[in-house]
Amino acid sequence: MKWWHNTLFDTCSLITLDHILVDHGDFKKYFKGIYAIEECLTEDNLLAETSDRIRGFVEIRELPSPKQLSQILVKAKLSPKLAGIDSLVFACGVHHQLRIITGDKLLAINSRNAKIDFGNLAMVLRDLYVGNAISKKKCNDILESLLQKNDFIIGPQKMAVDFLVSYKFLGA
Repeated sequence: MKWWHNTLFDTCSLITLDHILVDHGDFKKYFKGIYAIEECLTEDNLLAETSDRIRGFVEIRELPSPKQLSQILVKAKLSPKLAGIDSLVFACGVHHQLRIITGDKLLAINSRNAKIDFGNLAMVLRDLYVGNAISKKKCNDILESLLQKNDFIIGPQKMAVDFLVSYKFLGA
Protein backbone atom coordinates (compact mmCIF):
# COMPACT_ATOMS: atom_id res chain seq x y z
CA MET A 1 0.00 0.00 0.00
CA LYS A 2 1.26 3.47 -0.87
CA TRP A 3 2.02 5.83 2.01
CA TRP A 4 -0.63 8.29 0.83
CA HIS A 5 -3.49 5.77 0.88
CA ASN A 6 -6.02 6.18 3.69
CA THR A 7 -4.94 9.69 4.61
CA LEU A 8 -6.65 12.73 6.03
CA PHE A 9 -6.41 15.82 3.80
CA ASP A 10 -6.39 19.40 5.02
CA THR A 11 -8.39 22.04 3.14
CA CYS A 12 -5.50 23.30 1.00
CA SER A 13 -4.58 19.78 -0.08
CA LEU A 14 -8.20 19.02 -0.96
CA ILE A 15 -8.22 22.12 -3.15
CA THR A 16 -4.97 21.08 -4.83
CA LEU A 17 -6.24 17.55 -5.42
CA ASP A 18 -9.44 19.01 -6.87
CA HIS A 19 -7.36 21.23 -9.16
CA ILE A 20 -5.47 18.17 -10.37
CA LEU A 21 -8.62 16.07 -10.87
CA VAL A 22 -10.42 18.80 -12.84
CA ASP A 23 -7.71 18.63 -15.53
CA HIS A 24 -6.46 15.06 -14.95
CA GLY A 25 -9.42 12.96 -13.83
CA ASP A 26 -7.49 9.73 -14.27
CA PHE A 27 -5.20 10.80 -11.40
CA LYS A 28 -7.80 9.59 -8.86
CA LYS A 29 -6.85 5.99 -9.56
CA TYR A 30 -3.66 6.53 -7.55
CA PHE A 31 -5.60 7.19 -4.34
CA LYS A 32 -7.43 4.87 -2.01
CA GLY A 33 -9.06 6.32 1.06
CA ILE A 34 -9.18 10.11 0.79
CA TYR A 35 -10.53 11.41 4.09
CA ALA A 36 -11.60 14.88 5.17
CA ILE A 37 -13.44 16.52 8.00
CA GLU A 38 -16.76 18.17 7.26
CA GLU A 39 -15.40 21.50 8.50
CA CYS A 40 -12.94 21.61 5.57
CA LEU A 41 -15.82 21.52 3.11
CA THR A 42 -17.85 24.45 4.44
CA GLU A 43 -18.48 27.62 2.46
CA ASP A 44 -16.10 29.40 4.85
CA ASN A 45 -13.30 27.40 3.24
CA LEU A 46 -14.47 26.47 -0.27
CA LEU A 47 -16.70 27.62 -3.07
CA ALA A 48 -19.90 25.57 -3.16
CA GLU A 49 -19.05 24.03 -6.55
CA THR A 50 -15.59 23.01 -5.32
CA SER A 51 -17.06 21.51 -2.17
CA ASP A 52 -19.59 19.56 -4.23
CA ARG A 53 -16.84 18.10 -6.45
CA ILE A 54 -14.68 17.20 -3.46
CA ARG A 55 -17.59 15.50 -1.70
CA GLY A 56 -17.70 13.17 -4.69
CA PHE A 57 -14.31 11.66 -3.89
CA VAL A 58 -13.77 11.98 -0.14
CA GLU A 59 -15.03 10.07 2.84
CA ILE A 60 -15.89 12.20 5.86
CA ARG A 61 -14.20 11.36 9.13
CA GLU A 62 -15.94 12.43 12.31
CA LEU A 63 -14.19 14.67 14.78
CA PRO A 64 -13.50 13.24 18.22
CA SER A 65 -16.05 14.03 20.92
CA PRO A 66 -15.62 17.45 22.57
CA LYS A 67 -13.96 15.82 25.59
CA GLN A 68 -11.56 13.80 23.40
CA LEU A 69 -10.89 16.85 21.22
CA SER A 70 -9.95 18.87 24.27
CA GLN A 71 -7.67 16.11 25.57
CA ILE A 72 -5.91 15.75 22.21
CA LEU A 73 -5.37 19.49 21.83
CA VAL A 74 -4.16 19.98 25.41
CA LYS A 75 -1.73 17.08 25.13
CA ALA A 76 -0.38 18.21 21.75
CA LYS A 77 0.42 21.78 22.80
CA LEU A 78 -0.11 23.00 19.26
CA SER A 79 1.34 26.26 18.08
CA PRO A 80 -1.07 29.13 18.80
CA LYS A 81 -0.40 30.26 15.21
CA LEU A 82 -1.96 27.08 13.80
CA ALA A 83 -5.29 27.86 12.12
CA GLY A 84 -8.37 26.56 13.91
CA ILE A 85 -9.38 24.33 10.99
CA ASP A 86 -5.89 22.80 10.93
CA SER A 87 -6.13 22.10 14.67
CA LEU A 88 -9.31 20.14 13.92
CA VAL A 89 -7.60 18.23 11.09
CA PHE A 90 -4.73 17.44 13.46
CA ALA A 91 -7.08 16.22 16.22
CA CYS A 92 -9.01 14.06 13.74
CA GLY A 93 -5.76 12.55 12.46
CA VAL A 94 -4.69 11.70 15.99
CA HIS A 95 -8.12 10.33 16.91
CA HIS A 96 -8.40 8.07 13.85
CA GLN A 97 -4.65 7.37 13.66
CA LEU A 98 -4.41 8.69 10.12
CA ARG A 99 -1.49 10.19 8.23
CA ILE A 100 -2.14 13.81 7.28
CA ILE A 101 -1.67 15.29 3.81
CA THR A 102 -1.09 19.01 4.18
CA GLY A 103 0.43 21.91 2.34
CA ASP A 104 0.64 23.87 5.58
CA LYS A 105 4.11 23.84 7.11
CA LEU A 106 2.82 24.67 10.58
CA LEU A 107 0.40 21.72 10.53
CA ALA A 108 3.24 19.51 9.29
CA ILE A 109 5.57 20.70 12.07
CA ASN A 110 2.91 20.10 14.71
CA SER A 111 2.22 16.65 13.22
CA ARG A 112 5.92 15.79 13.25
CA ASN A 113 6.23 16.98 16.86
CA ALA A 114 3.33 14.69 17.82
CA LYS A 115 4.86 11.80 15.83
CA ILE A 116 1.96 11.80 13.35
CA ASP A 117 3.00 10.81 9.84
CA PHE A 118 2.46 13.56 7.29
CA GLY A 119 3.21 14.43 3.70
CA ASN A 120 1.97 16.62 0.89
CA LEU A 121 0.80 16.26 -2.69
CA ALA A 122 4.19 17.24 -4.10
CA MET A 123 5.61 14.17 -2.36
CA VAL A 124 2.84 12.03 -3.85
CA LEU A 125 3.63 13.34 -7.35
CA ARG A 126 7.34 12.78 -6.76
CA ASP A 127 6.79 9.20 -5.62
CA LEU A 128 4.45 8.43 -8.51
CA TYR A 129 7.03 9.75 -10.98
CA VAL A 130 10.05 8.12 -9.34
CA GLY A 131 8.10 4.85 -9.08
CA ASN A 132 7.30 5.03 -12.82
CA ALA A 133 3.55 5.19 -12.23
CA ILE A 134 3.36 8.43 -14.22
CA SER A 135 5.60 9.69 -17.00
CA LYS A 136 7.74 12.81 -16.90
CA LYS A 137 5.36 14.42 -19.40
CA LYS A 138 2.29 13.58 -17.28
CA CYS A 139 3.98 14.90 -14.14
CA ASN A 140 5.02 18.11 -15.89
CA ASP A 141 1.50 18.47 -17.32
CA ILE A 142 0.04 18.22 -13.80
CA LEU A 143 2.55 20.73 -12.43
CA GLU A 144 1.85 23.09 -15.34
CA SER A 145 -1.92 22.88 -14.80
CA LEU A 146 -1.40 23.69 -11.10
CA LEU A 147 0.84 26.61 -12.03
CA GLN A 148 -1.90 27.96 -14.32
CA LYS A 149 -4.26 27.87 -11.30
CA ASN A 150 -1.67 29.61 -9.09
CA ASP A 151 -1.44 26.46 -6.96
CA PHE A 152 2.26 26.40 -6.14
CA ILE A 153 2.69 23.09 -4.34
CA ILE A 154 6.48 23.41 -4.50
CA GLY A 155 6.99 27.09 -5.29
CA PRO A 156 6.37 28.86 -8.60
CA GLN A 157 10.01 28.88 -9.70
CA LYS A 158 10.37 25.14 -9.06
CA MET A 159 7.28 23.68 -10.70
CA ALA A 160 9.08 21.06 -12.79
CA VAL A 161 9.80 17.34 -12.47
CA ASP A 162 13.56 17.91 -12.35
CA PHE A 163 13.20 19.78 -9.06
CA LEU A 164 10.43 17.52 -7.78
CA VAL A 165 12.70 14.43 -7.86
CA SER A 166 14.81 15.77 -4.98
CA TYR A 167 11.95 17.56 -3.19
CA LYS A 168 11.63 17.19 0.58
CA PHE A 169 8.85 18.57 2.77
CA LEU A 170 10.25 19.33 6.22
CA GLY A 171 12.60 16.40 5.92
CA ALA A 172 9.86 13.91 5.00
